[in-house]
Amino acid sequence: MQRLVANSILRGTKNGRGCKTAAFFPYEQLFHVKARILVVFLCTAGGWLAVVTDTPLDPDPIMNLNTINASTAPEPSGGYSQALEVRDARRLLFISGQIPETRTGEVPNDFQSQADLAWVNVCSQLEAANMTVANLVKVTTFLASREYAVQNREVRQAVLGDHAPAFTAIITGIFDERWLLEIEAVAAA
Repeated sequence: MQRLVANSILRGTKNGRGCKTAAFFPYEQLFHVKARILVVFLCTAGGWLAVVTDTPLDPDPIMNLNTINASTAPEPSGGYSQALEVRDARRLLFISGQIPETRTGEVPNDFQSQADLAWVNVCSQLEAANMTVANLVKVTTFLASREYAVQNREVRQAVLGDHAPAFTAIITGIFDERWLLEIEAVAAA
């Protein structure tokens, strides 16, 4: 039997039982790592052809996050990182500004409820992409007024827990006057 090597093509002859269509082989048995490779067998006139790839089958391999807070810059306050290095990510998700509005168009009157709802909408987008808040690497919050800064930090920290992505708050006019904030984010997996 030929040794399977990543990103290679193997050839063989037909046997009396026909050709296989596809098979998975444990990558760790071949390369001593915890992943898999895909081998696709194609029937040809003279036998079979196997295409071997080392693309992981797991759609969300473990990425590495490295929090960076330079000693020569101010300390971050309020549950965020000055910089966040992402290594070994396979997917990026760019989340458009999520607003404090329900699917039926309802907007709460107070900031706390609006912030909670905007974060629910962010988390809904993450879930739809098979991610969680632990995948967030950058969050930008647009606030209608500086007076909401402390409440915004409290809600963000309650949602994120110990996770501290890079973060920016911008005080600005927001598209709909009913909205007191809007949250956009970038996630990686």
